[in-house]
Amino acid sequence: MKKTLKIALGVLVGVCLIGATAGMIYGLNTNVKNWIDDKIGETINDENFKNVKVSLEKVNEDETSNVGVQLNENTAPEGYLRKVKISGFPKDYTGKKSAKVTFFNENYSSTYFVKNASESKEYAGVTVEDGDVILINHDLFDTDNQSFKATVTLTLLDEPLIKQSYDFLFESDFSRIEDQLKSVEIKMSKNKDEVSDPGLQTSSSTEAPGYIRDISITGFDEEYNGSKEATLSTEEANSNIYYYVNDIKVEDDEVTVNDGDVVKIMRKSNANNNQSEVVDLILKLNADSKISYEESLTFTTEW
Repeated sequence: MKKTLKIALGVLVGVCLIGATAGMIYGLNTNVKNWIDDKIGETINDENFKNVKVSLEKVNEDETSNVGVQLNENTAPEGYLRKVKISGFPKDYTGKKSAKVTFFNENYSSTYFVKNASESKEYAGVTVEDGDVILINHDLFDTDNQSFKATVTLTLLDEPLIKQSYDFLFESDFSRIEDQLKSVEIKMSKNKDEVSDPGLQTSSSTEAPGYIRDISITGFDEEYNGSKEATLSTEEANSNIYYYVNDIKVEDDEVTVNDGDVVKIMRKSNANNNQSEVVDLILKLNADSKISYEESLTFTTEW
């Protein structure tokens, strides 16, 4: 019985000595004290973060048209995440108001971040602070009618339990431009009343006047912002043909024209009488050369 009592008292004294030693270390060693205080004070930190809110703002659709939609096989879709908001900290809290934006669950190797208009792309994630502007974008889609939902999570660095998740949809719609171009009509309107004997050379010292007027390019969708230009040229190279575009002489194999332009096609002087030449002209849309219009003009000499 006495032996048992001695053992118990020995254990009790040992515990007290350990406690006293720990107390001395806690009081004298700053690092140990801070570590213990941090562990004990986690509930205090929770109070600091309890009302903190993190959020991402999407840009208004009015600011960026066709957000997240890839309309061309050579142009990446435009992202639409803007302004990271971090708010709700107590006034006396001095910690960093930083957060991390990352992709959620999966590794989205084709989706990336750009922060504050920086040219560098961050595929894994990016650290942000209150007021930062973030672009979320997707690499080129290979084909039409593809879609990809990227889920991103904004997590507060000092408290990973405070987070918000957002879904962003990226899709490809190549057919949209193709459909718009299919409806485009281009034409050359003749106006024979503007010149007498159009295409006719009546003297060996004069040139045959041309008679194409008013190049028309129509049928574009209102939302399509591509070039409404076309190229006018002879189907086969012809050094005797030149143009007047809006009264400006152009001596070239081809000429660029726009909707509403006034074009005269001229032929240089022919020294021989009683000759006739048919010139095939072709008007091709610059945005899609498959859309074209052909017209044949006849130039004759008669004196």
